[in-house]
Amino acid sequence: MTQPARVTRPGGRLVLFHPSGRAALAARRGRVLRPDEPLARGPLAATCAGSGWELCEYDDGAERFYALALRRPPAGGGR
Repeated sequence: MTQPARVTRPGGRLVLFHPSGRAALAARRGRVLRPDEPLARGPLAATCAGSGWELCEYDDGAERFYALALRRPPAGGGR
């Protein structure tokens, strides 16, 4: 599968959205969220940074999950 960073121009947007927050979804399954889960703010920001994105907005409220990342220019200024 092609990675979005490889096909998105610098300044492009990556949006992750779900109409329920992660805590509400976890509670439905009888589990508690851990801070090291992939969609927690810290791990998601690190994953974004490591793959050419910058996590700019993050909302993990009770009624929605929303994250916005912007594609950074590649190192060295190339395309």
